[in-house]
Amino acid sequence: MRVLSLLMFVILASCGQADPKVQLEFLDGYWEIEKVKLASGEEKEFSISTQIDFIEVTGDSGVRKKVRPRFDGTYAVTKS
Repeated sequence: MRVLSLLMFVILASCGQADPKVQLEFLDGYWEIEKVKLASGEEKEFSISTQIDFIEVTGDSGVRKKVRPRFDGTYAVTKS
């Protein structure tokens, strides 16, 4: 009985979801996709990426832009 109670507690405690608003602070910055896990379980790796995502969240809204480095050392940025 004690083992069953402990097992039920662990299962219920692990089912809790974190508040998405708390996780927003970790979203800001530059992101590059390195690999993707497909629904079939297969992983696809991207060794060379020509674009980087810039994400900035302010309050209840945010901005996502694609940043692409140029050969002259500058960056091309999408308008969004």
